[in-house]
Amino acid sequence: MALWNHDGLLKPPDLVTYEPALRNLQANILTGFYRDAARYGVVRIKPNSVAATRAAFGSLAKHLTRASDEIKSLSSTAGPPTLPALSIGFSSDGFKKLHETLKPEPPFPSGRFSDLLQNISAQPADWEAPFSLTDPIDAIVLIAAPTLAGTAALQKIVSDGLSSCVLGRIEWLSAFVKRNPETNRSIENFGFRDGISQPVFLSKDLMPASRARGSRLASDPSTAPQNDFREPPAPRTVLAWDPGKYAQDNEIGSYLAFLKIEQDIGLFDAAAATLAIERYQAQSPTAEQVEGGREWLIGRKRDGTPLVPSNGDLNSFTFPSDPLEPVEPVEPVCPFASHIRKMNPRIGLPHRIARRGMAYEEGGKKGIYFQCYQQNLETQFEFLFRNWGNGGDVPEQNTGADPLIGQPQPKTPTGDQHWPGVAKALDLRSLVTIRGGEYFYMPSIPYFERMAPATAPAPPPQPAVNPPVSS
Repeated sequence: MALWNHDGLLKPPDLVTYEPALRNLQANILTGFYRDAARYGVVRIKPNSVAATRAAFGSLAKHLTRASDEIKSLSSTAGPPTLPALSIGFSSDGFKKLHETLKPEPPFPSGRFSDLLQNISAQPADWEAPFSLTDPIDAIVLIAAPTLAGTAALQKIVSDGLSSCVLGRIEWLSAFVKRNPETNRSIENFGFRDGISQPVFLSKDLMPASRARGSRLASDPSTAPQNDFREPPAPRTVLAWDPGKYAQDNEIGSYLAFLKIEQDIGLFDAAAATLAIERYQAQSPTAEQVEGGREWLIGRKRDGTPLVPSNGDLNSFTFPSDPLEPVEPVEPVCPFASHIRKMNPRIGLPHRIARRGMAYEEGGKKGIYFQCYQQNLETQFEFLFRNWGNGGDVPEQNTGADPLIGQPQPKTPTGDQHWPGVAKALDLRSLVTIRGGEYFYMPSIPYFERMAPATAPAPPPQPAVNPPVSS
């Protein structure tokens, strides 16, 4: 059986069975990088430079981080990885510049992320460089290390290696894992615990938290039921065949959606205050009531505890079928419109994605470089973003759009949210602004190796030439 079709968690014997495929797979897909800093390189390729471009990217094959090596490193007891990691992917436009035949057609359902966004939002996109609506990105370079300084060596190798084919220069972005100073847990810019509800693909990630480096798991899953909604664990959730014409059984990769999302903390707090005012009919709600509004927007408390009973586990829970009717303010209810209930209503798991985002801060602005891996962009990321995040009837009719990622839609009324105990619908969208994005495919490492320039054979030895004899 091929790795991409393995059903269930990958146990230690499976890692031996699938070693060839895992050696070919780039890191950061089945498991995250688990490093606190990253540099992302945005690459635009010179036109009409196929040979030079293929040779340049092929020369980086030996520097790519293999999933097999990453899994072994994460399984050790030596602590988090200390070596930097590298992965590279191409957009639809990038594959065209490589003169690559894409199979199946089309692997990128709408071509570019901007096409999806413009079909959803009636508001013109407000993108920031290096992202552009008119100048497509051809490739993405992901470098991760324990510190930002630790990315420098690989960044130089990549910049030098691609210098012959890059249009202009690689534009580098910086990201980091934001942590709660008291607990050292990762948080996002709104202050809530991050990276909790994730699919798990390796059995080692279901070990007790103390054996999984604590912050890597949401909680101690040793007492959680088998189906605890970090599943489906099947690798096919995120793995796909290489789209190139040379793909073999063990040559697999994953589709990556990469977005720059600016988070407006002021608007988030204002939305929470609006919720508190309407919920408690108080013009001056208390700090505790406003915090309750923030929790409703997210669907969790700051430490990650869900707003529904969970037996102490942060992921082992389902949502009750509570109707949209007034509730007592003290009742621990998760509204239908809360972010985690909109994006994962726990009514079935065919659309799960593996998120790998990191925070950024630029010129006083804060946000996240959202990244997610999946086997199929159309049925996973695009479905979640379009149908659940921006659809008004999930998980129930008249729920409204997701308050965090719902996009402005002036021509449609479906975005207004209905909240328990609140008499009128509220439009609390646009708490974030998408500043750019693109789709990429992260090919297998053999894909890059085939592009590497062949080593010229050593010339055959020449017969010795006798020196002339002096007369």
